[in-house]
Amino acid sequence: MAEIKTQKRKRKKRVPKNETRSDRWRRLVGERSNKFVHHVKLLKNLRSSAYDPDPEMEQELFAKFEEELRALKAVWKLDPESEEEEAEEQEETTAAEDEDSEPPQKVATVSEDSDSDW
Repeated sequence: MAEIKTQKRKRKKRVPKNETRSDRWRRLVGERSNKFVHHVKLLKNLRSSAYDPDPEMEQELFAKFEEELRALKAVWKLDPESEEEEAEEQEETTAAEDEDSEPPQKVATVSEDSDSDW
């Protein structure tokens, strides 16, 4: 009878039960950023002479990458352009609210040394 060989499953990394939110963030951002850098390197390999790149598709890809990176920076509040856009939107909203509201009414004040008969 032939012996059946089985593959061993990769062992999952054990996460400490007392891991804080900060520690978890550091662990996950480290893993994910390493994966990102690895995939960027793989994409760089596609520019070698072994392939025939499509310039139109390259432009589309880079536009998408830049869009996603801008969105990431906006979420992490790292993009000064997105902060400026948010500030402009806030100013426009405030200006629109001011236009819709009634102008402040003048209040008559009476000074103590006036000769009026109130």
